[in-house]
Amino acid sequence: MNKRAMTMAGALLLGGLLLAGCSDAPSVAPSSASPTPTPTPTKTAVTTQDEAIAAANEVALEFFRIWDEVTLSEDPTDVSPLEEVARDAALDTVQNIQNSDAEAGITITKGGTKWSLLDGQSFASESTFAGEKVPFGAVTLFGCADYSDTVGEDAAGEEVPPLGPWKDQLTLAYWPDEERWYVTGFDTLQDESDECAG
Repeated sequence: MNKRAMTMAGALLLGGLLLAGCSDAPSVAPSSASPTPTPTPTKTAVTTQDEAIAAANEVALEFFRIWDEVTLSEDPTDVSPLEEVARDAALDTVQNIQNSDAEAGITITKGGTKWSLLDGQSFASESTFAGEKVPFGAVTLFGCADYSDTVGEDAAGEEVPPLGPWKDQLTLAYWPDEERWYVTGFDTLQDESDECAG
C-alpha cells in the first residue's frame, strides 16, 4: 500500500492511491533535490536486469524509510525530504496521502514500514533520458508493504489499527547525469491480489 499514513487512513486514502499512475523514465533533466541527512544508496549504472532491480530496490527501501520519518515528524505534510529519492507522480502521491491524513485528523505515533519484493515479478527495461537510450534504466518493482507495527489515532483520539499488508507497485528511473535512481511512480494493488495477505 502506500505509507503507514496511508494504511491508517484506510478507505479515505485508498482512492487517491488507486488514481495515482506510474510515470515513465525521465526525458528531461530533473530539478535539483533537497539534501537529506542519510545519503541515497546505489548511485552507479547497471548492466543487467538483476543489477537494476537490486539497485532500484535499495532506493525503494530508502523511500519507505524517509516516508516513515516524514510521517512521524512534527509536520507530516512536508514531504520535501523525499525529494532525495522520489520525483514526479510518486512524490505527488505521497503529498496527497499526507495531506489527506492531516485533513482527516489522522496522526501516526509510531511504527515503520517493512518492504519486501515478491519473487520473480519485478523487471527492468530500456529508458530514454535527454534523447539517449539507457539500458535497464527503468525498473518496475512489485512487493509487499507491511504496516503491522504502525500505531495511529484519529481526530477523536481513538486508535486506528494498521491495515494491510498490501501489494505495491513502484516504478523507478535512472538519472544518468546524477548517476542515481529515483522512485517516479507508486501505486497500491491490494484490491487486485492477496499475495501479501497473512
